Amino acid sequence: MLYASLPRGLPCWVDLCSTEPSAALDFYATLFDWEYQTQSAEQGGAGDDYFVATRDGIPVGGISARREAASSWVLHLATQRLTEASSTAQRLGAQVLRKEEELGALGRRVVLRDSSLAEIALLQAGNGWQFEVGRPGSLIWAELITNRVRFADHFYETLFEYETREFGDSRRSDFVVWYVGGDSVLARVRMVKDTGPQTEPHWLVYFGVDPAVGVDQTVAQARSLGAELRVDPFDSAYGRIAVLRDVTGARFGLIDPGEATGHETAAIYDPYDD
Repeated sequence: MLYASLPRGLPCWVDLCSTEPSAALDFYATLFDWEYQTQSAEQGGAGDDYFVATRDGIPVGGISARREAASSWVLHLATQRLTEASSTAQRLGAQVLRKEEELGALGRRVVLRDSSLAEIALLQAGNGWQFEVGRPGSLIWAELITNRVRFADHFYETLFEYETREFGDSRRSDFVVWYVGGDSVLARVRMVKDTGPQTEPHWLVYFGVDPAVGVDQTVAQARSLGAELRVDPFDSAYGRIAVLRDVTGARFGLIDPGEATGHETAAIYDPYDD
């Protein structure tokens, strides 16, 4: 039996595919106080275990091994009909990277490369699905960073029927927010024009930080654990933000929404030329 009431297009899981899962497990356990539940080996692929990360006993994501590509966080979006959604996505230009598979109590998923060339997963949640969002140490926001914005907009707005709102003038700044049921859930950002070819389109996931600790101190701790700072902490209308690469090279962001200011203080906000 699969969970059927999760709104279509809502972020419903994140999965770190890591070239060094052991190092990643230690890094995030220390940074976010994550604990782990080990699931059956077939869920990790290639005989590897799959680790469900929890905070205060509630799942916040998964970690598994990846050998064929660089480490990255993979965002999962909800669908009630996985096979149908996958077929529609392929008609819209997506390529299947990992065919439909069971994830135990989480449900079933398929991993795709969307028409803007970013990796994304679709998940049909199972009756045991749980996923914490919006709190410290859990997913709080995600942005699609791409230079193929027309492909991205057509793909996601057709597949999930998102409501959209555009910010910026589409030349100097091209930032689109997608909504489900009136709530903002995701954003699409155009890469800056001089972004190097080494930076592929990708989803950037952001995790909340403990407001008692703050972004700056969390960044300092992450760096002491071996992370690389990509964008210095800055204030924004969404909170204080920073972007890093973890010890295995995967991009991720930090947000403290309690520090929202209504304006940005970053001299050049460019986390994408990476």
